[in-house]
Amino acid sequence: MASQELVSWVGRKIYKYSEFEHIMNSLKREGYECIDIGGSSQDLVDHVEVVKNDGIWFEYIRCRGPECTVYNYLCLQNGQKAYVRSSGYEIHGDSMGCYTRWDEIDEFRNIDGEIVKTKLSGGSNIECPNSRLEHTTRL
Repeated sequence: MASQELVSWVGRKIYKYSEFEHIMNSLKREGYECIDIGGSSQDLVDHVEVVKNDGIWFEYIRCRGPECTVYNYLCLQNGQKAYVRSSGYEIHGDSMGCYTRWDEIDEFRNIDGEIVKTKLSGGSNIECPNSRLEHTTRL
């Protein structure tokens, strides 16, 4: 069972590294294992929604100048599980404008101190809006 202090962190956004370090150390002492389950950065857009969670979840937002990266941490004790929906896209940066889009639901379980991820539904696909398939006929 999580302490009242740890429960108060559920769903919070953390900006200071000292706070992040404090919560991670506290979770470790309570027997939690944590995993980064995704988040947005300069390179990709990743929306993470924790649908059901037996454990602790929070965001750590790290900024360097104007560029920020969001880390979504899911922390579970042995036997706990969570369901997470992740959707978004990553731009490849090629001349055809290709990007990968995904929408998935995953289950995370802490099994004997290790967090195991299982895809329950969804998937990903690559789209290239600037590509053209040309067909040439010779006479």
